[in-house]
Amino acid sequence: MNYNEIVKQWFLKFGECCNSRDFESARKLVSSEVCSFGTKVDLVTNLSDLEKQQWQNIWPYIEDFEFLVDKLIANGNDELAWGITPWSSVGYDAEGNSFDRPGRATVILKRFRNEWLAIHTHFSLIPGTPYTTFGIKE
Repeated sequence: MNYNEIVKQWFLKFGECCNSRDFESARKLVSSEVCSFGTKVDLVTNLSDLEKQQWQNIWPYIEDFEFLVDKLIANGNDELAWGITPWSSVGYDAEGNSFDRPGRATVILKRFRNEWLAIHTHFSLIPGTPYTTFGIKE
């Protein structure tokens, strides 16, 4: 089994969900009992809180989110797979000026029959990157 490809495909699908703000499709990639850290949330232990406290507070306010999967490091076994990769995005300050918003992500996937779902995610910004993004000013 090619765990690098499994994790890469998960990151690519999740990144598409982030860019299109498709919360419904993103939920299908994550276990309901996920444990997670993020740029907005210290610790959550379920999918509902992850979506409400992290995704909904970031995705609408950024643009051009992309996992840099050419730098992916991944491995696994028949039950679990893991991966780490950097990501890039664009944030906006209070005046509407854009800034680079790079970060890094870790995911642990668990195999549920033939599906690989995230049981842990951790997203963090590169040190020195502004934590607050306000979105594009209209």
